[in-house]
Amino acid sequence: MYNLIIILGYRLKNNKITKKLENRLKEGLSLYHKFAKQRYSILVSGGKVRDNKNTTVTESSVMKKWLIDHGVPKERIYTESRSQNTEQNIRYANNFMERNNVKNYIIVSCHNHLIRIKKYIKNEKIIEIK
Repeated sequence: MYNLIIILGYRLKNNKITKKLENRLKEGLSLYHKFAKQRYSILVSGGKVRDNKNTTVTESSVMKKWLIDHGVPKERIYTESRSQNTEQNIRYANNFMERNNVKNYIIVSCHNHLIRIKKYIKNEKIIEIK
């Protein structure tokens, strides 16, 4: 694997995708199609946040289902389901990239999240942040 789109999770509401998370998924899906020739895979990142007592599933499992329902082949989607916060999202995504020889990646989140994301990124391989 060489190219990866990382979609960072966002809190679920009663095990369902919120508008903020859906916007991230739509952007990730758009980038997946935009870079189809470069054969990007997708990593969805997000666990079951401990303080969200109404959630019984991980963010990443719900995100993966959404992407499959919107036409992304399941073999192109990877899940990271341990992270509880932004720092862990980036740490676990970085571990995944190192294990899988990822050369280029795109991180998908929202604008007010970028400051925290940039704080945790120590790698210069970023080609785009959305």
